[in-house]
Parts: sequence; structure tokens; C-alpha cells
Amino acid sequence: MDPCANTSEIIVPTLSDAPISKPKDPITCHVLDLTSGLPAANIAVSLTLLRPRGSSAPFLAVTNSDGRISNWNAQDGPSLISIFEKSHVEPSDGRMVWELVFQTGEYFGEGGTFFPEVRVRFFVEVGEGKDGQGENKVQGILS
Repeated sequence: MDPCANTSEIIVPTLSDAPISKPKDPITCHVLDLTSGLPAANIAVSLTLLRPRGSSAPFLAVTNSDGRISNWNAQDGPSLISIFEKSHVEPSDGRMVWELVFQTGEYFGEGGTFFPEVRVRFFVEVGEGKDGQGENKVQGILS
């Protein structure tokens, strides 16, 4: 009797079988909800470059179950990574101004918040982000 005749085939996953994760964009965010004590999942957020070069088309995303956004969807125009790559070679005053808009009214529901949206403007020094010093994480707390 052949001892190998009744064995099941063993499939060993290889690295090529693993899902490919996209690298983080140069700007990420993380939102916590203090009213629940949990990450703020499913908040619609837009990200727009205001300066230099004028306003970009907004990048859109929704926070994941951990309240994080690691990648943005470009609607029209260049990708977020390409904007950062160009910032290393195009002359500017050394600072980019970005704006995040969190749709808190949709998140908390009708009558659940005083602020229908929260806008946060911030600087990113040219040279930070991809091809520079890493990611620029914006953290928010809702209460």
C-alpha cells in the first residue's frame, strides 16, 4: 500500500499570492471619536493643495474602520505622489499649503453636531513626504 496515495495536496502560499498593498501617500490622516472612544470610521474627507500653483482638484477618501486614510483618490489632475515629486524640482517659497475637509455632519447625522464640516489648513515644507522625509500625518479628534 502506498502511504502517499491518500494524502491531500498541500498548497503553500507564496509571496506572489499575497495581496499587493499600495504604499502610503505623502499625506495621511487618523481620526478618533471621543464620543464613542473609537476610531472615526466612514468619514468622507477631501484634501486640496491651495498653494503653490493654485488649488488642485480635490483628492477624496473615506476613513477606514481604524479611522485612517492612507491613500487618496485623485479625481482630475496629477496624483498626490506626483505633486510631491514635482515639489522637489519646481521652484517655490518652500511651503505647500493644504486643506483637509472632514464631513462631520454626515458622520454624526442630522442634528448630531454643531459643525457640518471641519476644515484644517496646514503647511508641508518642500522636501517632506515622498522622496523626502516620509509621510505627513494629520491627526484629528472629534468630540
